[in-house]
Amino acid sequence: MTLDTRDGWRIHCEYYGPQEKIRQGKETVPIIMVHGWEGQGSDWNFLAVGLQTLGHASMVIDLRGHGRSTTRRVPGEPGRTESVTVDGLKPDDISRIWLDLEAAKSELMRKNNAGEVNIEMLTVIAAEVGCIIAMEWAIRDWAWPITPAYKQGQDVKALVLLSPVESYRRMSATKSLNHPTIRERLSLMFAVGAEDPRFASNVKRMHDRIERVRPPLDKLDPKEAERLRDLFLIQAPTSLQGSALTDRSLPVNRAIVYFLTKRLLERSDELRWSERKSPVGG
Repeated sequence: MTLDTRDGWRIHCEYYGPQEKIRQGKETVPIIMVHGWEGQGSDWNFLAVGLQTLGHASMVIDLRGHGRSTTRRVPGEPGRTESVTVDGLKPDDISRIWLDLEAAKSELMRKNNAGEVNIEMLTVIAAEVGCIIAMEWAIRDWAWPITPAYKQGQDVKALVLLSPVESYRRMSATKSLNHPTIRERLSLMFAVGAEDPRFASNVKRMHDRIERVRPPLDKLDPKEAERLRDLFLIQAPTSLQGSALTDRSLPVNRAIVYFLTKRLLERSDELRWSERKSPVGG
């Protein structure tokens, strides 16, 4: 399918709806997958198919300028479009790239209201530079004001960050890692190929920065500690990074499944489905 962003990009997307009737649609975890810079959505094919067979639903996007997402409206010229690849992205395009995830969420919201997924369990799986984009968008999702009549945001509950980088061009993870939404509110999984010392040390440092501000679990009963655990670090025995960590020979995919189960499915009583239609339409 194609999704239109608020700033005029046409984003290509593949939707992997759950194949198995393991759970009712209203118990289905919706996932947005965000590839790395100069990657494309097909980088996630193996993981998306695997999660599909377990009853999860994944929205896999090509970020603007990547893959098949190369069409945008020409600013100031209604009805005219142009083709732009990743090398032609301008700073303004990059600063608004989080709108690509917002477009994916809008489609998942329609599926939520049709009873096909539960948007309250929304998860983002991202790789490398995509992790910076995912964290920024999660913060924006949690910034919506709470109103008595209509819940607009605060739907992202979990992030899976594969080999996150600290900065790229004008994008930086530092501000996001210091934000209360990332530091305190969301369930987080970091994963890295441990045989690349530079990547491994950077990701371990990010994980430790979050761990320092999370409540300690070491003095709790082991079962209770595991139930409450909401921060994970997977150090895979490989030099592969990013979406390549989902290679079937590595433990990362199994860890992601465990993470989704512990932090979302086993909290289904807290994360109940509800219809989310605006009282003013749209």
